[in-house]
Amino acid sequence: AAPSMPARILGLKPVPQVGELIKQVENYKEIKKLQKRSALQAKGLVDEDSAHARKKTPVHILKIFLKTDVLGTLEALLDEIDKIRHSEVEIQIIRKGIGAFNESDILEAEAHGAMLIGFKVKAVSGSEHLISGRGIPYQSFSIIYELLDYLKAELEKLIPPEIIEEAIGEARVLAFFGKSQKHMILGGVVTDGVITRDARFHIFRNGEVLGEGKIFDLQVNKESVKEARPPHEFGLKFSGDLIAKEGDILKFFTVRKEKRTLL
Repeated sequence: AAPSMPARILGLKPVPQVGELIKQVENYKEIKKLQKRSALQAKGLVDEDSAHARKKTPVHILKIFLKTDVLGTLEALLDEIDKIRHSEVEIQIIRKGIGAFNESDILEAEAHGAMLIGFKVKAVSGSEHLISGRGIPYQSFSIIYELLDYLKAELEKLIPPEIIEEAIGEARVLAFFGKSQKHMILGGVVTDGVITRDARFHIFRNGEVLGEGKIFDLQVNKESVKEARPPHEFGLKFSGDLIAKEGDILKFFTVRKEKRTLL
């Protein structure tokens, strides 16, 4: 049978899906190699188009079971999905095929923790209750860019946010008053900016960072306050793993999380 020539093949044990490839091999050893590679692909250890194991596995993976109405659309979508790249997240297609989602597809998606993504196909009649009952994410689209936008949005949800520290003020330790089982107490004076009760701080000694502390209570004139500014002296109850000394510098900062995108 030459290229593009229809042919009838007998003797296949499993029924192949539309779009699957049948490859001729020279010997049984080659078959074993292909089976091993297929097993690695199922575990996400080998790329679909490469026989080499990944050097680095992304931190988070979005698993999908993709089915479309025709083979041409499936191939086009696979090409577009392959272009969606990020160093920390990845779309992994655990299965692909043509036609409506059946009960077997739904159970396989659940077993892999994957979402069902269809293009111009839906679940077979009567299977919707199985999808909703098992809480399997399921979406069907009729426009390619909407499908791709949806996958990008879902993938962006998995990207860890960027942690940004913003410096707000500094203080000098005047005295260390003691350590309890959970907290430590010190006295200091604000030298720059502002310190707030919801801030954290780094402890510096001789210009070197020794540790980090979290504030539980901030007092000025023995009264709890939300913030303190120069030149006020203050008392600080905090948690940490270091005992501060007179002369240590405390650099206060707040932390905010910033959402990151694929771009």
